[in-house]
Amino acid sequence: MYNHELYKIGDKARITANTTNHKFLLGEIVTITSVSELDVDAARNENGEYFISHRDITLIKDEKQLNELISINYDTDNPTVSARELYETLDLEERFSKWFERMTGYGFEEGKDYTPYQMVHPQNHQELLDYHLTIDAAKEICMLQRTEKGKQCRTYFIELEKAWNTPEQIMARAMKIADRQIASLREVNTKLLIKQEEDKPKVVFANAVMISDKSILIGELAKIIKQNGIDIGEKRLFAWMRENGYLIKRQGTDYNMPTQRSMELELFVVKETAIVHSDGHVTVSKTTKVTGKGQQYFINKFLSNRKPITK
Repeated sequence: MYNHELYKIGDKARITANTTNHKFLLGEIVTITSVSELDVDAARNENGEYFISHRDITLIKDEKQLNELISINYDTDNPTVSARELYETLDLEERFSKWFERMTGYGFEEGKDYTPYQMVHPQNHQELLDYHLTIDAAKEICMLQRTEKGKQCRTYFIELEKAWNTPEQIMARAMKIADRQIASLREVNTKLLIKQEEDKPKVVFANAVMISDKSILIGELAKIIKQNGIDIGEKRLFAWMRENGYLIKRQGTDYNMPTQRSMELELFVVKETAIVHSDGHVTVSKTTKVTGKGQQYFINKFLSNRKPITK
């Protein structure tokens, strides 16, 4: 009979019946979050808060009871248990590493019956080697111990397997898998959004101008930038490039020529034109032009900031 005074918000409980709420799995530990005079109304697991009944749970009254059953890992397609937790429950004196090595000698296969992983000890925070054991492997290991503890644990796993295949628990597992898939999709979506932001300047440039292998004059580049909302002209763009180290600002024959840094970045090319004068002498005219790579570089820089250039 239900006695609401026995149940308190914050109490720990273990799912011990085939609950009609498919958000909970048999053997899972939950926290009671709502109690009324008629029933325990809700509990919380790692995924959220859901309705529950007192008929589906067993209260955990102390730490010993909390750990008296071996916790089950439902994060894989088939349930597994921790080899270290099983070892501690079996109350063995042999060192864990030596014991587990001896157990694997009975024919258990890595990847089929057990999977190694690194775990962190809850007390000393030391990183230790542990193993995910399948329920079948755990049952056989329990039987090999030939002890009362081994028998108790094996019986527990057998009962667990019976419940595992009930319609309610099949539905609960399906809901659990769906929750994991939703969480995975959210993570993928977040990564895609981050990548979209990182690629945004390239997208902006693609919308602004078709990337060309041909070089253009700085004045033409200024027109493209202005057409896309940035208030800048040829003179101000030249001045900005000089002030920011892209063009040489020292007066002389190299004035407005690309700096070494710009040439290494492949932002500009210098076109040289030979001019033959009427008296026969030849001079060379140098014109700085923006490469296709440079066009992308500067348009991305201006459009991603969306700020007018004042220099």
